[in-house]
Amino acid sequence: MDYEVVCPEGHQVRVTETQFDQEMQCPQCGLAFIVPNLSRPADPSGIPEIEPEEPLRGTAARPGPFDLNHFSLTAGRPMLAIGLILVLFSRGCDSIGKRAVSRAQGKAQMARSTFQDEWEESQMEIERKIEALQSKEEPSPEDSKLITEYRKDLSNLREDQQKAQKALERGTWRDLDIAARDAAASNQIGAYWREVFFVFATLILATGLLAVSWTAQGAERWVCLIMLAILTFSIYIAGAAWAGPPA
Repeated sequence: MDYEVVCPEGHQVRVTETQFDQEMQCPQCGLAFIVPNLSRPADPSGIPEIEPEEPLRGTAARPGPFDLNHFSLTAGRPMLAIGLILVLFSRGCDSIGKRAVSRAQGKAQMARSTFQDEWEESQMEIERKIEALQSKEEPSPEDSKLITEYRKDLSNLREDQQKAQKALERGTWRDLDIAARDAAASNQIGAYWREVFFVFATLILATGLLAVSWTAQGAERWVCLIMLAILTFSIYIAGAAWAGPPA
């Protein structure tokens, strides 16, 4: 014959006579309790017997020094959420560090490219004028004079370009190169601590998955176990977490 009792958390549990006075776990919350003996006669001292339609509440068993069920219910999901956030945060910081290095290097390269494009545009404009005069079938003496002047302007323009380039190499370009070099060095130094933080975060995440799977039922338990297997293989076995030093 089946009976209904209530666990200390208020969940109704169906039991049989063989489970009377035995310890069991609530299938909903995982809390351990002692199943009361519903076949025991009422106390003759005058205490009224409990009505049969009201399920009896079980007595909670005393937790040991470390109760895995209680730990799973109270700390499993918070650790799972915190571990996932910390893993994403550490990988995000690592990605931002690499992007900062690329940005500093790109600024230095952009400054040189912009300078080169501006001077090349000026030189091409003079060269187009010289080619236009030289393309005439019978250039006049005045055209020859203009060609000579344009060539002189072109030579002066190249000299000015070299002087401006040397000034930038000692000034703006040097500052940009130093900033790019320092960004790369700073990223390599910070990568060590980000890697330590990442390992710590993965341990919290793995512990949370183990704790949740301890009391989870059905699909929830399988999802936790599959996530734990993927996490262990991809990070610690395949070595994706430390494939190489950051760029």
